[in-house]
Amino acid sequence: MKLRFWVIMFSVMLAAGMGGTAFAFHSGGVADCDGCHTMHGTVSGGGGTVTAGKGSFLLQGTDPSSTCLNCHQNASPGSYHIATPTGNFANGAPVQRTPGGDFGWLMVNYYYTTTGAGANSTTAASELGQDHGHNIVAADFSYIADTNYTTAPGGSMVSTNLACDSCHDPHSPYRRIGTGSGTVVGNGSSTTGGTGTSYPIMASGSYNNSPGNGSTAGGAIPSGLAVGVYRFLAGPGYSTVAAGSIPYPGIPPAVAPATYNQTSPTENTVQVRVAYGDGRGSDPNQTSWSLWCATCHPKFGPTGGNHVHPTDAVMGPGVVGAPVFGNEAANYNAYVMTGNLTGSFTGLAANQGPFTSLVPFVTGSGVFDTVLGPLASNGVSTSLTPTVLTGAVAGQDEVSCLTCHRAHASGFTHMLRWNADNEFLTVANGTTSVWPGYDSGVAGLSTRTSMGRTMAQWQAAYYDRAPTVFAPYQRSLCNKCHARD
Repeated sequence: MKLRFWVIMFSVMLAAGMGGTAFAFHSGGVADCDGCHTMHGTVSGGGGTVTAGKGSFLLQGTDPSSTCLNCHQNASPGSYHIATPTGNFANGAPVQRTPGGDFGWLMVNYYYTTTGAGANSTTAASELGQDHGHNIVAADFSYIADTNYTTAPGGSMVSTNLACDSCHDPHSPYRRIGTGSGTVVGNGSSTTGGTGTSYPIMASGSYNNSPGNGSTAGGAIPSGLAVGVYRFLAGPGYSTVAAGSIPYPGIPPAVAPATYNQTSPTENTVQVRVAYGDGRGSDPNQTSWSLWCATCHPKFGPTGGNHVHPTDAVMGPGVVGAPVFGNEAANYNAYVMTGNLTGSFTGLAANQGPFTSLVPFVTGSGVFDTVLGPLASNGVSTSLTPTVLTGAVAGQDEVSCLTCHRAHASGFTHMLRWNADNEFLTVANGTTSVWPGYDSGVAGLSTRTSMGRTMAQWQAAYYDRAPTVFAPYQRSLCNKCHARD
């Protein structure tokens, strides 16, 4: 009998689409021990040959991230899949469409010259895959440390220590109890966040159908029980063997749709809205998203100083297009595409705003059951689902790190949600928007504009949106808040 048999079967179920929304493995807290560790090695053969665990601490992988990717890397889209094997890309692009992105983008180099027209350069990569996101170290899957940055940009965390468990605590003592904004507590026996009272975790707290998040299916969190914190993110007192203590100030709140890897239908027609919340309330074990990210990137956080884009910044009411800061919410809600400011707070029937998962804002609330849970959904704004794509509330909702960046990796540099390295996101064939792929047939298209990508690769990076979602010669999505185009 092989101790890893159940792990293999679990992976097969996910690959076959049986994982669905049954959050059976982690279930909001520490998972089955032998899913990640091998107690006595793997036993095989009639003679009982024992193969030791690959890594330290009896891990199933050589290192923590490899252990995670044993289940979380997969060739087909599905729940929990956050990385695509390089041999299973579609049209040269990773296939996962999770809100955090696909680590497979780290494996995609682009080749092009920076001036002139003509064929793309194939002699040297102009854009390295490692520029596309967080370079986790996972030896079993050929993920290596960033060679450009020895420490986290804007911080001092050593790049060779970056792993999945740098951000996610696989043995998290934290859990959420109560209703409304709830309270994040430890497990009583923990040296961090302990309350002296145990609250067993009954389920994940990450989803719109989780207990305590306002759905009829999920119900309330029963007294004496708890749900896990969002994605079991690391919190106060956290440390890893590789990096030592990581001084996270708290855990930020969020709720995701139960089906969040949206591939059929794609986000061209049905967007995924993750409801990121403001965690700067009275709960000492919660924090804002920007402060959480600033643990490793302090110079880019809300207290990073001058010449840094504001984070944890409330979007002002202002007037659409006014040449001053403080009109971000008005611009966000009105902005549809370059040259079109006809949107409204309640949205359009077509999937063109006001909310877009390419530029998500933080909802200025930490209340799970009546605010964050109902917002987290998939769809378009209609009379039946008026909240799904509603816009920003002036003086309340906020800009955060996740407004512009994905948490894992993206098809663009610096894991941005859109291309910020070119003047235009789209070009035009006549008056019709097209992706600027070198195979587009657009006359005179420069290699600097195509950036070594095909039309299919551009579309994959925008989560399968058609180019007609944008204007011909669409400019940067910075304009979603600033409307300067």
